[in-house]
Amino acid sequence: MGTRSIITFKSEEGIVQVYKHWDGYPDTTVPELQEFLKWNGNRSDDLTYTMANYCYWFKTKTFREQMESMAERQKVDGKKDSFYEDFLKSENTSAHTGLGILPNKVMNFKQASDEYNAEYFYVVDLDQKTIDEEITETIWSFTNKKGTKWAKLGDSALIHSMLESRS
Repeated sequence: MGTRSIITFKSEEGIVQVYKHWDGYPDTTVPELQEFLKWNGNRSDDLTYTMANYCYWFKTKTFREQMESMAERQKVDGKKDSFYEDFLKSENTSAHTGLGILPNKVMNFKQASDEYNAEYFYVVDLDQKTIDEEITETIWSFTNKKGTKWAKLGDSALIHSMLESRS
């Protein structure tokens, strides 16, 4: 069973959304997005390039994790696993990543929940350099490990300090 989420990448260029089937909760997804955005560096000013890089980065990361898991399982079992050998030879990074670009209209959380059973909904704002999650009502900068609840964002001093921390 997966923890499904929708990740929306947006900039002044537009919006692109990704469906993520597994590990969509904030404790995994936010650090993962921050790690990707750090890896992507200053290339995050182009929405389509960033989206292509995210898919590449995620699939490469997932393939490495699957390789490590299979290698560990093979050590524990103490026998050769033909599936593992075939997996390594094929470099099949599309197997079991649980990631896909959404081809349909741009959705809000209610639509994502209804159509994809999404449990979490993220907005990665490439211009503002923030990651926003609707269910937990929390916003993170690209580098800040601790998010801020939206309810606190009514305080203009807090908003100003959040924007300052992104610089």
